[in-house]
Amino acid sequence: MIHSLAGGELKNTETNDWAKVEILEGAEIGSIHWFKFYFLPIKTNSIVMVPIGFSQTPTRAKVLEIKKSISQQMSPIPSKHASYILSVVKK
Repeated sequence: MIHSLAGGELKNTETNDWAKVEILEGAEIGSIHWFKFYFLPIKTNSIVMVPIGFSQTPTRAKVLEIKKSISQQMSPIPSKHASYILSVVKK
């Protein structure tokens, strides 16, 4: 029997907005990453600042795809390992 039908509930029903970005500068130029974001006016082709690497260096990136209201169970990468977009450079 499915757990949620047996009176249980989903572990975490939090949703996030996600952006798939291509890094435009630095050592990881051209690489693709997923970042969470909220309350930012982001569209496809926006230029944003994202934290990259162990030192979380702010780096320019181009938004390739946006996914809104995605549950943690369906997120493109494990939600607890994802960073947030820092700011929008160009809409």
